[in-house]
Amino acid sequence: MFFEIINSFKEELLKTAGIQHKEVIVSIDEGLQQYTDNWFHKISNVKTFLFNENPVRFEDVYVPLSLRYEKKTIEIPDNVELLFKINNFITIVGHAGSGKTMLMKHCFLNIVQKSNYIPVIIELRRIDNTSMKLAEYISSSVFKLNLVRSESVFNKLLSDGRFIFFFDGFDEIAINKKETRSSEIEEFADRYNKNLFMLTSRPGAGAESLSRFRTYHVCEMNEKQIRMFVEKQARYMDEDGEQIAKKIISTIYGSRNTTIKEYLSNPLLLSMFILTFKYTPELPSKRSGFYFNVFDTLYCKHDSTSKTGGYLHEKKCKMEREQYLALLQTFSYDSYLSSKYEFDSLYINEEFEKLKKKLALKFQNDSMLYDLSVSIGILVLDGLTYNFPHRSMQEYFAASLISKSEENSRKLVYTQILTKKYGFDGFNFWSLCEEMDEFCFLNFFILDNLKSFNAKLLQPIEGMEETPKAVLCNYLNIIPIQIRIGNGKLRYIRHSANLYTSILRYLHRGVNFIDVIIDWIFSSRISLSELQKYASDTKESIVSLDVDNKEVMALLYNSTLPDMIYIQFEKLTDLIKDLESELNSKRRHEIDLLNIC
Repeated sequence: MFFEIINSFKEELLKTAGIQHKEVIVSIDEGLQQYTDNWFHKISNVKTFLFNENPVRFEDVYVPLSLRYEKKTIEIPDNVELLFKINNFITIVGHAGSGKTMLMKHCFLNIVQKSNYIPVIIELRRIDNTSMKLAEYISSSVFKLNLVRSESVFNKLLSDGRFIFFFDGFDEIAINKKETRSSEIEEFADRYNKNLFMLTSRPGAGAESLSRFRTYHVCEMNEKQIRMFVEKQARYMDEDGEQIAKKIISTIYGSRNTTIKEYLSNPLLLSMFILTFKYTPELPSKRSGFYFNVFDTLYCKHDSTSKTGGYLHEKKCKMEREQYLALLQTFSYDSYLSSKYEFDSLYINEEFEKLKKKLALKFQNDSMLYDLSVSIGILVLDGLTYNFPHRSMQEYFAASLISKSEENSRKLVYTQILTKKYGFDGFNFWSLCEEMDEFCFLNFFILDNLKSFNAKLLQPIEGMEETPKAVLCNYLNIIPIQIRIGNGKLRYIRHSANLYTSILRYLHRGVNFIDVIIDWIFSSRISLSELQKYASDTKESIVSLDVDNKEVMALLYNSTLPDMIYIQFEKLTDLIKDLESELNSKRRHEIDLLNIC
């Protein structure tokens, strides 16, 4: 049925193709059909964190997840097309390992089986390996067209709204390209708005502020989903899968540790626990314990039970366990902070040469790559590139390296490298840093950046004596905001996803400037139509809350917004004091313990 839909689409195009007849045939037969067929087979039988050697049937291991929109929890409909009933543009946001990509793959297969749309998956990280713009990449990779030469054919293909585009991994776009790629995604969605679009991202990467896109959050698994997940995975892992599943479920729900139970509502962490259960059946007390157990299992134990006769892959480099660990930590740190999540042979060889000198190690590059990808299995070959079984493993090794450094080195990393070079989607990475290096992370990264933000908000403005107005003006200078108005209603509010907004969201301590601005817009006596008069883009009715726009700022200054923002500023000031007090107490406690020793 699916390929009948593509052929029907081709026939419709050929009727109006004219002299571009041949290009249409090539773009459909050699481009689109091969591209979607390749993805269909790639997803139908999939490798996962637990099954990274031999693929398994996707539907045999997939567990349906739930989504949250505003305050409503919704189940994925039997026909995924219904998700787009209200809006053609959807963002799926979820933390590391929450199941975003698996959900997207489920949607792809569902569309193939139950819809008249043609699904197209675009892995956004792969575009960063090219110099192409988004439209050029889609044109060449999906349709085998040269966009410059065949733009009219490309437009004809996309103009009728026959596609569902799945943009996977917005958070994996390199930091220095995030703004450009965001604009390209919005321009592409605007231009071909009859199609449907689904984008996946971790929170804090800026995807939530993309215009047009309605944000859904992936819910944590409930007890029913956890039980189903364990039963499905264990069935494939062992001959005694049913008995192992019962033991795992009994261990989870027999534990009094409620925090760890919350961890296990995350599919990735639950997968890690299943993988290591035979050897470490106790629940780790911390999230980092899951990652440590995974490496330990892969390094020492996993292959000995996965091969007939207890065969263990020989490690060609014959290094000590701690040497492999040191190499993984440094490799992860360098690559992660460079926004590098997949590695070709050239990159790996260059990094290995650097690491041999830095860590005083001796090994052949090919042998080390064999050890990491085959003997240990911590790197996975995907086509022509390697990556970690999940990006959170890379984050764990990077955070682990930082936590083991001298305090002055950690301070340097937190105050300079992370603050200046790192992006804004690091919630999982930050939580690992906090867990393994709580004092230094909170003191040198979180507290320092909160103080910096606080100071910038309080900067005096010439000719402005009222502090609340100055704070509002400074805030809008730091975090530009746009609103779109349509038919007298607020359509969206977009703001820059910068480091400060991400840190406040990470802390979850009741300081939220953006929510206050949204509340003000809905409750303000200033009508949206009055703001709309000052739209910089009259066609789209986009109003920038721009400090250089005197008319708009006059409206804001004469409203309740400055006082509402100032209340948040006071909360931020109190938060800084409380955090500072907590850290001083921790430091005094550490000193007292040292004195006792």
